Amino acid sequence: MHTWVRRGLQTALVTGGLLMLGTGIASADEQVNPDTPPSPVDAGVSVPIDTSHNGLGTPLGQFETPSVSQGVSTGDLTGAVPLSAVAPAATEVNPLTQQATPSVQALGGQNLFRGNKVVADVVVPIQICGNAIAVGGDANENGMCSQTAGHADPISTDGSGNALAGNVVAANGAVPVQVTGNAIAALGNAFAQSVAGQTGTTGGDITTSGDGGTVSGTIGAVQLATPVQAANNAVAGGGNAGANSASESDAYSNGSLRTGGNNGTGAGTLGGAPAAVPVQLDGNGISGIGNAASQSQSTANSTAGTTSADNIGLWGHPSWGRTTGDPSTVSGNVVQPQASGPVSVDDNSGGLIGNTSANSVNNSTDSAGGLSSTTGSGSTGSGNVADAPVALPTSGGGNGVVGIGTTSTNHTNNVSSTAGGATLTNGDNSTLSGNSANVPPAGAVDVCGDTAGGAGNAA
Repeated sequence: MHTWVRRGLQTALVTGGLLMLGTGIASADEQVNPDTPPSPVDAGVSVPIDTSHNGLGTPLGQFETPSVSQGVSTGDLTGAVPLSAVAPAATEVNPLTQQATPSVQALGGQNLFRGNKVVADVVVPIQICGNAIAVGGDANENGMCSQTAGHADPISTDGSGNALAGNVVAANGAVPVQVTGNAIAALGNAFAQSVAGQTGTTGGDITTSGDGGTVSGTIGAVQLATPVQAANNAVAGGGNAGANSASESDAYSNGSLRTGGNNGTGAGTLGGAPAAVPVQLDGNGISGIGNAASQSQSTANSTAGTTSADNIGLWGHPSWGRTTGDPSTVSGNVVQPQASGPVSVDDNSGGLIGNTSANSVNNSTDSAGGLSSTTGSGSTGSGNVADAPVALPTSGGGNGVVGIGTTSTNHTNNVSSTAGGATLTNGDNSTLSGNSANVPPAGAVDVCGDTAGGAGNAA
């Protein structure tokens, strides 16, 4: 992750171990020791923002809202009390701290924290583009927008031969937010024609080991890929609204998980929870009083967790999750809930008084987790797998409801959702080892293609 010069929080260690918190900005005069032990905590949130081609219609004419292209980030929040964050002023007035610091540093980076890590990395790109809003006047917007944000953040440590060492708790999230191609009319006419694309990426391979250790080499990882999309909708609240737009928002929380617990006790435990769940509100034509028409193509893809050719499990299979537990005691066990499938409300049309239509295509390809592998040969309570993959796309689309007027929809929903993969284990010559419990529900929850009319026509 990036290292920022500005620090919003500076922690001073003073006599008696009291924590003093204050704001400050790092300067070139600060002494930074390269031998300072690395912090076990690393967390950051980045929010790149892209706004452009948005029009506001008023009685005085159309105005373009300001365009913004910049990022907001926490930078690195590394450690509750990192030695490098000791304020210079505090060390000057505190000789005890000055005397103790070299002794603590002499313990060594990995030895001080035993290679344990807590890491959180979240990227939330925000794209607001190509929207037309009419408030007492007309708005017509035509634009193209593109944004790509994120970075790889692999984690590597080791707890081999040690107790309570080399454990990793990680949370990586890619949550791109997209509001594009919408037309909203309130006492005016609004028309939007736009093409928008956005991608958010985070994560990386997580590697550790608990071989020969006690409660070491554990991985607990949440991999979240959730694009949030509200695009290509036409809403009329006293006027005419038309949206003819295409939008795509993709999220990737990458990485495979690799550890081991051979010759260990309570070691090499693997807990992975990937979730690839887009949220979509796209291509709807809604009217209070007036006419609303949407012609839309919307896409939201997500991948949480990836299979790696370098992460080879049993019988030579590339894996998403891999550990080992032979010979060992209660080691190399795997727990992996995995979820995929969009939650979408798309391509519906409806109105109180007026005419509405939605002619749209919704696409989504989602994948969470993958093949996992472990072993428990010659062991006790090792190499077991608890697997709960859920692939459950949920959609409410292509519905038409009208009070007084006419409504019609033409809806195409293309969705592919995959959660998990094969689970491989081996419990030869063992006790309570090499077991696999699998509960893999898959299906689709759809409320689609329904129409209802009061005084008018619904198709």
